Amino acid sequence: MNDTGNVTQTGTLTVSRTGNSSIAGNVGIGTTAPGQKLDVAGAAVIGTDQGTWIELNVGGGRINVGSSGAN
Repeated sequence: MNDTGNVTQTGTLTVSRTGNSSIAGNVGIGTTAPGQKLDVAGAAVIGTDQGTWIELNVGGGRINVGSSGAN
């Protein structure tokens, strides 16, 4: 961490703790210039271990919502 509070991480960044964690500003996955609170460049699958899921693939033109066998 530098003197302005910025962290640069090479490899895997893991945040482990009890309680809440937060990030001020935008978060990018697959992009270094996120334009929204969560900016994902590429396909995404959001789900639970109980099988409820949402798959987003904007480049492929599909949005799937399901409730078992997400993968």
